[in-house]
Amino acid sequence: MTFRLKTIIGISIIQYIMLLILVFSSVKFISDSNEQRLVARANASVHMFSNAIKDPIINTTKSFP
Repeated sequence: MTFRLKTIIGISIIQYIMLLILVFSSVKFISDSNEQRLVARANASVHMFSNAIKDPIINTTKSFP
């Protein structure tokens, strides 16, 4: 095996490893970002639901003796 072939194979392996690291870190970043958005959206939905239902529940409980 010549030095040129060893160099090409070595650079290819390094590029492959760096590409794997980039892909995995990108997928992790996207996953974390989506999880944060999901939690924020769930919190907003809970907040809107609690504000919408608070007055009817208070009025219903006041009408009972």
